[in-house]
Amino acid sequence: MSGATCYSYHLTPRFQRQNSANVQMCSEGYPETWTDIYSDPAFRESDPMPDFVVGYGAPMTWSDAIAQIRAKPDTPPGTERFFEAMKDHGLVHGIGIPLYGPNCRDGYAAFCFDEEVDVNGEKVETLVRMMNTAHRRIVELLDDCEQANIGLSEREHEVLERIAEGCSNAEIALRLGISPETVGTYVKRLYEKLDTHDRIGATVKGLKLGLIYA
Repeated sequence: MSGATCYSYHLTPRFQRQNSANVQMCSEGYPETWTDIYSDPAFRESDPMPDFVVGYGAPMTWSDAIAQIRAKPDTPPGTERFFEAMKDHGLVHGIGIPLYGPNCRDGYAAFCFDEEVDVNGEKVETLVRMMNTAHRRIVELLDDCEQANIGLSEREHEVLERIAEGCSNAEIALRLGISPETVGTYVKRLYEKLDTHDRIGATVKGLKLGLIYA
């Protein structure tokens, strides 16, 4: 609805840099070739955008961030190569959003567009509100389950994996060879065990507890 063609969300471990290899990240819509190279920790560490935007403290366009980063006298040589790689993959127009959560849990979100957007416009303001709300909710879920000890049956584990992949109950039923009604029962059990009420919450807790892997 915002017109964004792709997005990414970075959840940063406490007291670490935004481009740390330990950052938990999800994304959608980026070219597969970009996703492949960005998964390389060495390449990701050359990305100056998340640290810069979070340090700046307010949403900003990629073009503004790039201009200010280039103007810094201490910009590492690999930074320019990263910017060129962005351009080569069609990642030209976008915004970066700093996210601040309780207990020093910061994060970063990025949205790419087909053309330059007004960082003070209604579309961006809506994205900022949405991402801040989502980030706080994710932090709450992570804090709630840090001490949890949850055991799942083999079938519950399979259903949780399919939920994390974005499958509907009907799709899960087809893939596991069971009825949609039975899938619904397993989903309800998962919600109870993971103390959540939706599929995103179940996925986040599953990842945090090591029940599933990204």
